[in-house]
Amino acid sequence: MVQLKKLGAWIAGVLLAVVLLLWALVQSLVANAIDGTVYDNLIYFFGGPAYLWESSRPAPIAHNMEKLGYLLVSIVLIGLWIAALVVIPLFYMQKRKLHSASAQSVASIQETASPNPTHIAQAELAVAISAIENGSGRSVSQDELDSVHSWMKAFESGIGGLFALQSAEYRCYWLVQTKGGYDFISEQRDLDETDKHIIDHAIKHPSRKNFHDEVYGKYDNSTIYSYFFARNGANFKLAFIIFIHKNNVVTEERKQAFVLATSGFYLLGNVDKLRKIVLDLKKSS
Repeated sequence: MVQLKKLGAWIAGVLLAVVLLLWALVQSLVANAIDGTVYDNLIYFFGGPAYLWESSRPAPIAHNMEKLGYLLVSIVLIGLWIAALVVIPLFYMQKRKLHSASAQSVASIQETASPNPTHIAQAELAVAISAIENGSGRSVSQDELDSVHSWMKAFESGIGGLFALQSAEYRCYWLVQTKGGYDFISEQRDLDETDKHIIDHAIKHPSRKNFHDEVYGKYDNSTIYSYFFARNGANFKLAFIIFIHKNNVVTEERKQAFVLATSGFYLLGNVDKLRKIVLDLKKSS
């Protein structure tokens, strides 16, 4: 609607310029028919600098050629005026169009862009590794617990952001190898039977180190649409899984981003103390 109003104003300006030009020609023809002073009337109608310049001269202009020169100057000025009426609205409309396209592009990028997957929780991980390196042997300090916990929460939040999910639309679980199989840690609800079935299936396939699956409708009374799973390697020691409770969020770009975000799990799974800290966090939760 706004664009139509702007277009209407532009058309009205052009029509007004055309009407004024036609009126000048008609007036000149009529004046010429009466007394033959076509140049005088055209100059008088157009006015502007040329007419003022002529009228300010101490002596009147005696020859029609001089008047014609001033007339041509006036016509050029009016032509520039008419061109401005055309060009300025077009320039303004084009600028608005480019601004609108830019705004839409930025909004689209903000809506769909994900964080750089290789940077997810990297600062928090660096702090956690530093705390572990500076720790005292096998015993776990509170600083180590806090730093590892901060990294885990930042990583979960980053993965959720990677898929553009709200907190209620996904669940994250950390899985650590134990003598009896595995244990998990999460600040969300406990694993239900569907969750356990999916995790067991993932862990029992050592060749599948990083993968996702669409499971909506495969399990009764489950609201899981898909899940992503990552582990350190064939010899399971540490893994991460995210259950997604929203449809239409999985794309090829996000699949690749998840692979990049979890690429460090191969090394992290071999840090014995890190796994111990994760299990200690489970005990203290």
